[in-house]
Amino acid sequence: SIENKRPLFLLSKENITLSDEQIQTARSGKTPRGAKIIRASGLRKKKGKAPHIEVLPGDYIEPGQLLCEITNEKDDSEGGRMRGPIKKSYAEMKRLEAKTFGEMMFNLYEQRCFQANSKKRGEIRNPIRNRKNASGEAVYEFCADRKMMQDEFVLLWSTQKEFDSELSKLLTSDLLKQLFDPRGDKTWKQKGLIFGQRNFYWNIGTLGRCDLEPTDQQCPKPDMYAQEFLVLETLNNIRITPPGEVSRPLDDQERQKVLELFQTQKSIKAGAVRRVLGINRGENKTLYSLSLDADPNRSLNANWFVREIIIKAIGQSQWETYDEKTTESINSALLKYDPENLKHEEKLFQGSQEWWNLTEEQAQKLVNAWKHRPRKDERVNLSRKAIKNLLPYMREGYSVTEARQLFAEDGESGASDEQRQRYALISKRSNKKMRHYLDKHPDRLPPAPMLANPVVRKSIHEVRNHIQAYLNIFGSKPDRIVVELVRQAKQTAKDRSEQLTRNRKREEERKKIIKKYELNRLTKNQREKAIKRVLLCREQKFISAYSDRPISEKNAAEGVGLEIDHIIPKSKRGPDALVNRLLCYEEENRGKTSKTLKEWLTEEEFGRLEQRLRHLKDDNPVKWDYLHKDVKDIAGFTDSQKIDTAYATLQVTSWLRDTLYGGEVDGKRRVFATKGSYTNEIRRDLGLFPDTKAGTAGEKKNRLDHRHHALDAVVIALSGPEQLARLAKKYEKVEEEKSNGYSTAKPEPLAPPWGTLESFRADVMKEYDKLVVSHRPAGRKLTGQLHNDTQLGPVMKDGEVDTKHCKKRIFAIELTPNHLRVPDEWDRLRKQLEKAVSKSEKKAIRSRMLNLEDVKPAKSGVVRDRWFREELREYLRGHGLNVDDCREQNKKEFKKQIKELIKAKGIFLKSGVPVRRITLLRSPTMTPPIKRKYWNVETGKMEDNTNPKSVRLYEPQSNHHIEIREDTKGKWKGEVITNFGAAQRVKPSKASGRKPQPMVNRKDNPDGKFVMSLSIGEMVYMKHPDTKEPDYFVVFKIDGTGRIHFTPHYDAGRSKATETCAARQDIPLSARQLQELGVEEGKGSYKVWVGPLGDIKKLNRD
Repeated sequence: SIENKRPLFLLSKENITLSDEQIQTARSGKTPRGAKIIRASGLRKKKGKAPHIEVLPGDYIEPGQLLCEITNEKDDSEGGRMRGPIKKSYAEMKRLEAKTFGEMMFNLYEQRCFQANSKKRGEIRNPIRNRKNASGEAVYEFCADRKMMQDEFVLLWSTQKEFDSELSKLLTSDLLKQLFDPRGDKTWKQKGLIFGQRNFYWNIGTLGRCDLEPTDQQCPKPDMYAQEFLVLETLNNIRITPPGEVSRPLDDQERQKVLELFQTQKSIKAGAVRRVLGINRGENKTLYSLSLDADPNRSLNANWFVREIIIKAIGQSQWETYDEKTTESINSALLKYDPENLKHEEKLFQGSQEWWNLTEEQAQKLVNAWKHRPRKDERVNLSRKAIKNLLPYMREGYSVTEARQLFAEDGESGASDEQRQRYALISKRSNKKMRHYLDKHPDRLPPAPMLANPVVRKSIHEVRNHIQAYLNIFGSKPDRIVVELVRQAKQTAKDRSEQLTRNRKREEERKKIIKKYELNRLTKNQREKAIKRVLLCREQKFISAYSDRPISEKNAAEGVGLEIDHIIPKSKRGPDALVNRLLCYEEENRGKTSKTLKEWLTEEEFGRLEQRLRHLKDDNPVKWDYLHKDVKDIAGFTDSQKIDTAYATLQVTSWLRDTLYGGEVDGKRRVFATKGSYTNEIRRDLGLFPDTKAGTAGEKKNRLDHRHHALDAVVIALSGPEQLARLAKKYEKVEEEKSNGYSTAKPEPLAPPWGTLESFRADVMKEYDKLVVSHRPAGRKLTGQLHNDTQLGPVMKDGEVDTKHCKKRIFAIELTPNHLRVPDEWDRLRKQLEKAVSKSEKKAIRSRMLNLEDVKPAKSGVVRDRWFREELREYLRGHGLNVDDCREQNKKEFKKQIKELIKAKGIFLKSGVPVRRITLLRSPTMTPPIKRKYWNVETGKMEDNTNPKSVRLYEPQSNHHIEIREDTKGKWKGEVITNFGAAQRVKPSKASGRKPQPMVNRKDNPDGKFVMSLSIGEMVYMKHPDTKEPDYFVVFKIDGTGRIHFTPHYDAGRSKATETCAARQDIPLSARQLQELGVEEGKGSYKVWVGPLGDIKKLNRD
């Protein structure tokens, strides 16, 4: 980047000359041995002018030492891996009595010197390396942290400056300040081109916004208004039940007693509230009940601000003399200053005496309280403005819900009409963008509200589209809407109470961990990770999940050398919950990458894991199931998806009620909810299964057909209150019969809404067969990756880049039989080579082998060097691996065997050299070569690199759409447009000079007349290539070769078959074949649009 090259530009500006070799070395990041020598001798010898570039650690950091930016954050995964090597570096410096990291590296490098067997080679030194092994695991030997490098830089600078040399005259204080300035300001923790580091801060754009005041951020908990709000929220929700009376809120006298408790005590539980109310002893203890008794160990909100700041530090009497401006000033200062900044501490101590007339003793107490304030990154759900609006009503004893309604109805509150709508319990939420849309489209429904959860907003958006289509066709609102609640969208009071108790117990355990290990000093993310490590440590009985190595609870809290690992990786939709996490040492899970435990571990290793964690089978059966899940088990609904769906269902119900029926303020209910268990029962009674006339108890709906959702809709529509009442009566009868000692063999099924059961089912299935499923096109917008992340290496041909081939480096563990393919005659000649005796004969056979035409690399690629490929084949064959079978079945076995081989022994050439990485030659579809730029030290600008080897190549990976045209001969041809190509049309670079164009080029051109474009999710009407029956088909894949993959509109199969789900039907067609499958004689297939309610429209030139 430009920032990394600025030190070189500064040195050039200061007339410090650099050789081309030094610039190239600095640019490459590789450190020659000479740099180590200079870094060591620079502490003792004076240097000349130019060579001092070698001692700048900003440009000469050993490969793999990504040190300056990562080791300060304890929760950074990469920094966590380096903590061990950093500690080792300090220990080695002490052992070798080295003053700096560079001197230690030089001394160690010299110790590793030995005489080579050959006299020509002379001395050899074993390298000091940080690199990845054959499994792709990062192995760090030594690493330096920021402090280590800063100390070395300053020591080298000061040592060289003391000498009377040409270099010492250039080492001015101004130059040092530009390279390294430990002083900071509001933006920078410390300055300088080499060691500059910004302050940590909250990006307020990521903070939650207040629902009641959308323009304001949520209020931090240390705020005095937030503290009062939290206390009053708890206080006003307390209910007391005297003997023989109904439950009621606390009266004024009781409220005052409990309020004083909340303002003076640090830790409060239900027992303390009973004590101040005088109902904690004798018969009062049993006669009186409190709402807090449901969870007596729950910690209640206490007012930190009143207790520590007003009462203990400033004093109640003095606080009462302050006006509102002064109290706001105190509140603002306590939030503004950072307790971890010593300068802020001094400023607050001095300023509090000057600004608020505090004594020195009071100021010190204030500072001490401020240093232990609640964390600023913990926030209340409402903004300060909203809290201040609600507090006057809450001080009178009203709950938050009641206070909101009172504020909305209070004529003297000064609220605007929009505010009153937001605060009112039955409100239509809107913003400027939504109001603008409604003004422009008065006949349409308002857009989905802006919600934090994108899944929920998308759900409301799709429901909105469906309702809008209904309104467009029928011209009136539905009489009734029934929504099926999913999973735990609604729970019983008992279930909610038990869940709340479990949550509070967990929260109490977390608070104890925070207090025991003083975790409040950490950032929010660091603290959360530390708590998780301690909880996992306890659950695993203080040992690592992947070994028998012990882990102490204190070590878990500190996290040194430890890592939290996903059982099911996030890339395979594994949740972030602790049920899917294990604690291990950081080096133990290297090479796991995106594999499940069963994929990663051998059978023997997995057996040992089961023994190690066998207690989970009883203690945490859900986690035990996660340990044993295969990839095929993960394909279903995840916990997070179920939670999202449950929440979405409630939000959709609320949105329908407010948007369509004005919140049902007239008292007439039109939006109903039903449970999945009820709909399943009604479905069986009505026999609404596509393949059977009657549903048995074990009958399942056909999830391989999208149209099963339509049957769901019929059943849900029939699950209104009348039908549920009939269902209840049906089971009342069964229960009554059981209580009388007899029961019928089978409950009588519910009657259909019209006709007989057979005629009703026939009517439904008749409409079922007519249905055309509506699919949402995925490629109408430009979204997703423009290309694959992996950068491919260029292959040179006649001095230019070969755009048909590229290089890619892989780790040895990624080898497959496809990479080891050889020409047909290769194995026959190899056998002759093995039998050959003379050197000349061997040389001739080998020459013939290398002259054979090589196999085509294809997309998978082959090992580039032929003889290296042969040595790999021979080694793997000798260890029982089948290198010649490229079938899918053998690939899985090969993958397992090579993993075990690398773990147990490794892969070696005949010379004994270990094989870690391998270069492949590939020929995939690639983006046009992207030129690279470099930093020109002389001009101080980024300029084009003219070296052809520097170009970047990528795989497009994502094809956006295919454009079909009819040539002069009347034949269809397709041109595939990648995401990268579409982006170049829509947003061309400034250098190209082109104007933005539409993503789809619908103009006729020399290639032919435009017919249509197709992207994933779009539909066509054509004949089935096998049955010749006309039907609607949807695109699910577009190949770079121009093949379009279709599947029937109703097919809901997966891309690959599993034990529980069949693969979807794949109909691959070229543009020419698509033309031949037209329904009308002499005309090709055509593109269609299917609306949410199944209405179909033919699209021309779309």
